[in-house]
Amino acid sequence: MDQGLVAILTGGIAAVAGVGGTAVGALVAAKGARNQVRDQGAVEHAQWLRQGRSSAYQSYLESLYAVDVALAVAVDAAAYPNQGDDGREAVVQAIAELRRIQWQVITIGPKQMGELAVHAYHMAQHTVAALANASLQRERDAERCGTFIAEAKECQLQVLKARSAFAEGAASVLASASQNQTGT
Repeated sequence: MDQGLVAILTGGIAAVAGVGGTAVGALVAAKGARNQVRDQGAVEHAQWLRQGRSSAYQSYLESLYAVDVALAVAVDAAAYPNQGDDGREAVVQAIAELRRIQWQVITIGPKQMGELAVHAYHMAQHTVAALANASLQRERDAERCGTFIAEAKECQLQVLKARSAFAEGAASVLASASQNQTGT
């Protein structure tokens, strides 16, 4: 009878251990699957964010290039008047497009890219203001006109520097995002 009781108890303990082991195994598998889904979601979100940033940064750089070209024409027209179109209308249109795309950059982030975009925009606006002042002073005071043209040229140079800083920042942000996705 003792042997029978031992056999029954051993069988019962083995059954309980088997069911417990199965339950623990199922819990571990479920947690692993949940983690895998979460990790996959994070990777997909990072890819989506990188794609959005890449697109916004590229659009902003193209728009900033258009502003730079328009500013060059307008500054030259201010420095050497009587050559026809002063180019200010093209500058205004290019800056309006830059402003529209700037909001995409600010929205998609990160913060430092938005700050670089705002800086470039403000420098372009400052160039336009200097050109307008030069135009207003052309007939009244040639010396002040020359001062404003020099200021516009300096601002145009600052737009170039801002474009370069934005491009470097964009490359850094996108490279960082790529490294985070691959785990390097």
